[in-house]
Amino acid sequence: MAVIRKGTCGLVLAAVVASLTLASCRKDERDASRSEGGGRQGRASGAESRGDDRGAYVVGFLTDATGVARDTYYPECEGMNLYVKDLNARGGIHGHPVLLKVEDVQVDPVKAGAAAKKLTEEDRVLLLLGLTVEAAQPIVYDQARRTGTPVITGHSARPAMFPPADKLLFTLGNVFEMETDAHVMVSAKILPEGAKVGCYVHQTPAGVAVCERRLKGFAEKTRLRPGLYVNAPLHTGDFAPFAQRMINDRDDALWVISIASHYQGMAVALRRLGYERPIIAAMDASPEFVIERVIDQIGGTNVFAVGPYVSADDRGIPELDRMRDAAKKYGTESPPSMAMVLGWTLGIAVEKALEVCGYPCERSQLVEILNDNFEIDTKGLTGGPIRWTAQDHTGKRYWMAYQYEPSDGRWVRRLSEWMPFGPEDVFWPVISAAAHP
Repeated sequence: MAVIRKGTCGLVLAAVVASLTLASCRKDERDASRSEGGGRQGRASGAESRGDDRGAYVVGFLTDATGVARDTYYPECEGMNLYVKDLNARGGIHGHPVLLKVEDVQVDPVKAGAAAKKLTEEDRVLLLLGLTVEAAQPIVYDQARRTGTPVITGHSARPAMFPPADKLLFTLGNVFEMETDAHVMVSAKILPEGAKVGCYVHQTPAGVAVCERRLKGFAEKTRLRPGLYVNAPLHTGDFAPFAQRMINDRDDALWVISIASHYQGMAVALRRLGYERPIIAAMDASPEFVIERVIDQIGGTNVFAVGPYVSADDRGIPELDRMRDAAKKYGTESPPSMAMVLGWTLGIAVEKALEVCGYPCERSQLVEILNDNFEIDTKGLTGGPIRWTAQDHTGKRYWMAYQYEPSDGRWVRRLSEWMPFGPEDVFWPVISAAAHP
């Protein structure tokens, strides 16, 4: 059930209450209460969230449902929402449903802070999930610390999850320094020796980690050559001047590593200005359906993407089939994608944590559980399990390269096996969280 405020999670937004039946997702709040048997959502007593008075586990999700980064972050929310529906249809956890409350914060730190305060103090959620761009995350972390609420981010993360990690902050996404170094090594596997490789990213505090570190990695850790680094303001409308600068540098391949709207703008501009060489995306940031919009406009030759989860085009993975089946059953606003897989994996992690915690569950218990060698069996959605320890809240990841095959109209793997890469493999030290206010 959902309380409606336009545009969220395949349903809509403000507070999302996923009941055991999870029937209609487009009713108003009174209809939702009646269909649940007249129960009214209540606050947990005491200092910590223990669920509501109907005996549910309450978790919160921050996303961009209506802003410039929607195509990057919103599919994660849809993946988590699908998992909650499927989980509750199976009877919930220890017989208790999961209630998913969603807030649309776009990429605005003020909105993110207000939403985190509402979710932790008014709604008393056990966990905060998702989040959007890295610049909008620190204010959420501060609220999490004030209330002792654990946070698990999706695609974007910050060095606070890297060893030595903040005890409350975890990620199934990317600390960008580690992701960048992994991308460098994947690039060396799929591009010819000596290729000159450029990098584009939107203007962001993570720009140094995303592009400058990447170019340094090409120069010092591979036999690739560093090309040009270009960035553009977050709310750019005309990408042609930035694309032309990259074309003028005569790079042999270009990483467009950005939120989905910027990938689409840059890739279209590059092709229309005559650039025919490989363009590489981060598939968890620019999901398949976004890249395919570009392909529909300018063709699918030399289109590559890299990511730490399976593509929705992969086959022979039962857990991926479950997600696709859930998407057909319940409906989504975006097609299945790697970003949706990430959201579904968040659901796997939350189910395990709450199962271990039991009912009632408190935030402090979850913090201890997540810090105690917590291992997530992703059931084939990644190249191996994801494990968090007391010091490392990122864990080893596994990377795959894909290329779009125009003749088949689908994504195919370019590596014969997953490439493992974890915090112990980074090229240079990751800047401490204190340096990223």
